[in-house]
Amino acid sequence: MRRTMMTRDARPEGSEAPAVICADGRMVALPQDILGTLGFAPDDDLSGLPFASFWPLAEREVPARALERARVGKPCQIDLDLAYAADRDQRCRIELSASGRDDVIHMKVVAPRDPASG
Repeated sequence: MRRTMMTRDARPEGSEAPAVICADGRMVALPQDILGTLGFAPDDDLSGLPFASFWPLAEREVPARALERARVGKPCQIDLDLAYAADRDQRCRIELSASGRDDVIHMKVVAPRDPASG
C-alpha cells in the first residue's frame, strides 16, 4: 500500500485540512489544529499510531467500525473522550469520510463538546 503524506505547509493558511488515516487505521498526518484539539503539541508526530488507540481498549470496536464505514463511502461521526489529555474534561465529535481513494480516510474534528451537553 502506498502511503500518502500531507505536509502542514501544503494547506492554505486558515483552512481546516483533514487528518489523513490509512484504510488499515494508521494515522498518516494530523494538521496542527487537530493535534491541539486532541491535546497534543503542534510538533507531535503521530504517524503510524493506530487511530483506535485514542479510545480505551474496551471501546476500540467503535472507531474500528466507523473507519470501515468511512472506507466504503459512508461518512460517520463518533465521540472521543479527551480525558487522556491533562486537565481536560471534554469530549469532541470526530467525522470520518472517504477521501476518494480506497486507501485513505479523512478525519475532521467537527466540534469540541461539553460533557454536560450529552
